[in-house]
Amino acid sequence: MKRKTLVCIMIIFIITAVPILSSADANSVTTYTGKGNAGYADDKLEDAKLNAPYGIIFDGAGMIIVDSNNNRIRQVKNGQVSTLAGTSEYTDGYNNPVGGLVDGQAAKAYFNKPRDIVRDSKGNYYVSDTLNHVIRKITNGQVYTFAGNGKAGYQDGKASAAMFNMPSGLAVDSKDNIYVADTLNNCVRKITPNGDVTTYAGKQSAAGGYEDGPAANAKFNEPADVEIYKDIVYVLDSGNHLVRKIEGGKVETYAGALGEMMEDTSYRQGGYQDGTADIARFNFPKGFKIMDNGTMFIADTWNHRIRAVKPDKTVVTVLGGGTSGFVNGAIQTARLNTPVDVAYKDGILYISDMWNNAIRSVPVDINNPVMIPDETAFLSGLTLEKTSEIQVWQNKEKIVFPDAKPLIKDGEVYIPVRFILEKWGAEVTWSQSERKVMLTKGTMNKSLIVNNTKIFINQNRTYMLSNNLSQLTGMYIKWFPEYNALIIINGE
Repeated sequence: MKRKTLVCIMIIFIITAVPILSSADANSVTTYTGKGNAGYADDKLEDAKLNAPYGIIFDGAGMIIVDSNNNRIRQVKNGQVSTLAGTSEYTDGYNNPVGGLVDGQAAKAYFNKPRDIVRDSKGNYYVSDTLNHVIRKITNGQVYTFAGNGKAGYQDGKASAAMFNMPSGLAVDSKDNIYVADTLNNCVRKITPNGDVTTYAGKQSAAGGYEDGPAANAKFNEPADVEIYKDIVYVLDSGNHLVRKIEGGKVETYAGALGEMMEDTSYRQGGYQDGTADIARFNFPKGFKIMDNGTMFIADTWNHRIRAVKPDKTVVTVLGGGTSGFVNGAIQTARLNTPVDVAYKDGILYISDMWNNAIRSVPVDINNPVMIPDETAFLSGLTLEKTSEIQVWQNKEKIVFPDAKPLIKDGEVYIPVRFILEKWGAEVTWSQSERKVMLTKGTMNKSLIVNNTKIFINQNRTYMLSNNLSQLTGMYIKWFPEYNALIIINGE
């Protein structure tokens, strides 16, 4: 079968989007830094520009971002984005900076589509310089080639003689050994602090495959990232859409179910399914992090979602609706575009949102990751039939509107908000002089100002776009056009 290197596609094509901004509520997704459109600018967080950011970590001072298409390593410190290492003199036909392989002073060094970065116990940084097929080291303001010779290939041995093929994710253990997801060699490599390179797991091959068992005979398919938790190495096996585990010299599947083979390729079909680890499905996940309590957050890249694997091996969806977009606000309506990595600090999950050219952020409880209801949850307990009139169900109860009815305007669903909000438990009042609806629930006080576009008056009722109502309140709202039905699950 022909092998199509899907890993390369993400490097070449550029997709831009404009964010839909909303208020940063406690459970909202926000943009941490990046402007949506690709670019390069060192500036304060809200004005800095990124170009296909990939790996992200926190060090003692702040966040480090592998700004892949800019061929630079960026850092965030005291609310400012600056360049830690890397430069470029020319741009290519896509207006991306042209990469290279040049060691030396950090400000004058060249990278070529780097993907990940780790920091050892001595404060040195190691970068997977993916299209240079090497591992670079940043220390004392200098960049060195730590392992690899700049040519794609496969060779164990001393650092300068070793060869990699598009290395991606990195991890570092307590003894400063570096583990490398050697993506197109379909194996995991290990580099000692002295630069000795060995194959830690996986039988090297150009085609990849799937096989659990002894580490030397196990097969991976474009492993994208590695993590270490309690001295166990976990691998994000992207082309197989799985999380694998390496322990005691053996490889086993930790989470994810195999899909069917994709025609004319050696890749499995990706999918989407929450539930127990043995039935869960992913779609080319590229980056992950494991919390101190064992919760694993995964950038499920081609599902445009963030997933979590709990310590009990239950897989849930944290964020994302399965389609690409750049939408901030409530988690159930927020959208990502090709997330590739995550990082965590002080209750906030940070997401490298690659084709939105941004780092996004969302509060999370690592002991109880938020689960976004899937279609089954919305429809469970309901027997729906197609009706000519829009039907609205809230918490499995059909809403009867006494006068003004829901309507579709410019292809979007609008609903009279008073009935929904009062059933949600909010107190709703109308100010005629200010032409605004005020709603109060607990400590929440918000106002909806009639603007005649997304919020308007019809038949003496205030109408609002259903998606905007979801962002405002945290309700889970989903439109099922096949039934002409809007299904609402109350948020908190």
